[in-house]
Parts: sequence; C-alpha cells; structure tokens
Amino acid sequence: MKYLLLISIGIASLFAYKNVRLAEELNDAVSNCSVRIAKAMEDKEAELVQVQIMLTDCNADIAKCSAEMHTNLLVLKAYVNAINN
Repeated sequence: MKYLLLISIGIASLFAYKNVRLAEELNDAVSNCSVRIAKAMEDKEAELVQVQIMLTDCNADIAKCSAEMHTNLLVLKAYVNAINN
C-alpha cells in the first residue's frame, strides 16, 4: 500500500509538472501572438485579414494548451482523490 501511495504521488507530480510546462508554453504563445500582431499593426500594408488570421492561429494554440491542461488537472484530481481514499 505504501508503494502504491508513492507511485500515485509520483504520477500526480508528473502531471502537475506537465501543467507547469503547458502554462509556460501558453504564456509563450500569447507573447509571440502579441508581438506578431503588434508588428503587423505597425506595417502600413498589413490588412485586417492578416491580423485576423494571426488571432485565429493564436486562439488555436491557446485552446490546445488549455485543453491539455484541463485534461491533466482532471487526471491529477483523480489521483489526489485516490490517494485520499
């Protein structure tokens, strides 16, 4: 039982670490998106359509990271519940 608890804690820690990494990726994606949009806005020839495409791409990146983080949190919650019970 003691080993099962240690294994569960280890797995939960891995999922928590993965969420930290995903949060960093999400932060980078938002930062990169902001920089790209700012550069496009400075360019006099940039059209609104180009900026909208960039926003769509950024939203897709954000949605992907958010979905992975949500899944990891559900798994982490299940492990914590298993440890507590």
